[in-house]
Amino acid sequence: MCELVAMANAHRLLLKGARFSCYAPEKPFFPKLCQSCAMDDQERWQIIFAWQKCHNISQVAREVGRSRPTITHWVNHYLEHNNVDSANKTGRPPALDTSGAEEALHLLLTDDQGTAPEVARVLQARGKSEKVLHKSTIIRHAKAVAAAEGKPIRAVRGFPSKQLSKDTVKKRLNFATRNKGRSWANVMFTDRKKFYFYYPGVAVKPLKWIRKGEVWRQPKVNHAQVVNLYAGITRQGITKAHIVAGTSQHNSRFLNKKGQASKNITADEYMSVVGDTFLPEGDRHFGSGGWVLQQDNDPSHKKSAEKAVAAHNKKRGSNIQLMQNWPPNSPDLSPIENLWGYIQGKVNARGCKTFVEYQNAVLSELKAVPKKMLRNLFDSMPTRLDDCLKAMGGKTEH
Repeated sequence: MCELVAMANAHRLLLKGARFSCYAPEKPFFPKLCQSCAMDDQERWQIIFAWQKCHNISQVAREVGRSRPTITHWVNHYLEHNNVDSANKTGRPPALDTSGAEEALHLLLTDDQGTAPEVARVLQARGKSEKVLHKSTIIRHAKAVAAAEGKPIRAVRGFPSKQLSKDTVKKRLNFATRNKGRSWANVMFTDRKKFYFYYPGVAVKPLKWIRKGEVWRQPKVNHAQVVNLYAGITRQGITKAHIVAGTSQHNSRFLNKKGQASKNITADEYMSVVGDTFLPEGDRHFGSGGWVLQQDNDPSHKKSAEKAVAAHNKKRGSNIQLMQNWPPNSPDLSPIENLWGYIQGKVNARGCKTFVEYQNAVLSELKAVPKKMLRNLFDSMPTRLDDCLKAMGGKTEH
């Protein structure tokens, strides 16, 4: 008992900052804050809003991830003091009651209002608040209601992502259903990519450390030079890159309808891409057996590829097939899209000073892609299709 008393006295003296020699623990003693004290006002109001909906302490505890005693404490505190202040003192009632907070959430999520200041004016006009509330008050109450419902909200900026049409969703769903169980080991995925030379002489890496208060700025070219190329990937490796019209400092031998050197890819040039690069490279990767060429569903691509494949099969007695019914607007289903992002990051990090150096960097990075990465990309195809099916043909996170 004496030892316990001595330890208690030592703790008391330590908290007062006194020095003593009879008891000196290795780590200082700090009282641990309980869950109730460690929460902010938003979390406390989240508890109250959730409790007002169900009046069930256990259910609220599960929803907000707090203990039952903590929920009970703040519900009782609210019923007694009409607030969630940490101290038992007379406080003003919340700026919005439950119905007002729910209406704030609804208005934030509708396109007619959208912004917190606009919502604040509408709530005041409807008699939900005595005055026009600050936007932070609106957002705090709306977030608490959304969190209590288990559907948190967040603000997004910029342009909305493209919405898929019903026809496209149907095509994606049908494609995923038909190809769910297929093997992708004999498929070549192909695509075109433009690499823009935006930052000459600057190594742009995914992460850079700077001093607090500083801003990292570098000159950016408004009309950047570009490397425009086609390439294909197989599980065994990558095809040679085929540079096409649209590439800076590149003179195309293909003519447009006016008989001039084309500045954009034409049907004839794409037939050359397929016949001179994809098909020979595919034979090199797959051998003499049959394999499948995947491409996007551009009508001009389809006709050009059909001619090139038919001529190649007839000449060599091959059995190369074109993948049928590839759905439109489906970069998330093609693993080569992930490869482009990887190459772009690698090239940006080099900090090339000239366009020639930049173009060579693109080509060399394509040749240096790890084989393991290609295998992982191809192994992801079943998951991509499963996710597409789960989304009922909608966009996936790939």
